[in-house]
Amino acid sequence: RTCLSFFNSYRRIASEQMIEKKLYLKICLLQHCCINLNISYIATVLHWQVIYNLKNICIMITKSMVIEAQTTWGKGVVQIGTLKNSPKECVVFTKQFVEQLYAFDYSTVLFKPTKCAVQQFRPSAAEAISYFIAGEQRACQEDKGFALQPWTHVRFENSDLILEDTRAIAMGNYYFTDLDGQEAKVEYTFGYTMVEGQLKIDVHHSSFPFQNS
Repeated sequence: RTCLSFFNSYRRIASEQMIEKKLYLKICLLQHCCINLNISYIATVLHWQVIYNLKNICIMITKSMVIEAQTTWGKGVVQIGTLKNSPKECVVFTKQFVEQLYAFDYSTVLFKPTKCAVQQFRPSAAEAISYFIAGEQRACQEDKGFALQPWTHVRFENSDLILEDTRAIAMGNYYFTDLDGQEAKVEYTFGYTMVEGQLKIDVHHSSFPFQNS
């Protein structure tokens, strides 16, 4: 009874808020299984797992969510640059930036930044932080601190997006504006995963456009 009440409440929310048909059908299927298999104990045995899964199902990734995540990332990179002359504050902010926007604490992250040649792939948060701000404690000796340019603006130009229930992929060009107003054009692919209702980056590939010499 508790289990069915739980699913009924989520089905009502899905219907009232006009959430995608996929969500409504998933919840109906779960309820049908409970009725036919008489497994009401799922509400206690798998209580937290059910809540976690339904939370991520209910919050499906949209285009506006991806654009918001990109805007937040761009503003973060600019903010890091403004803290260039305040090392302690810069380190604290950059750690928070990586922790909040990347999925290092939750899953494998495929991070291949633009300006690196020796350690091209950065599987840890420490190596990502090193790329953005370098410093004496940098994890990768080749790093100069990409975000310390500094940049005054970051503009994303998506070629297209792939949106799924709890995953999204964005590909395109982003443009970094320096203090002289010049833009640097860089190609990107970002993969996003839904973690507790928030988009986090688990794929980040950047490279300069091909130069035909």
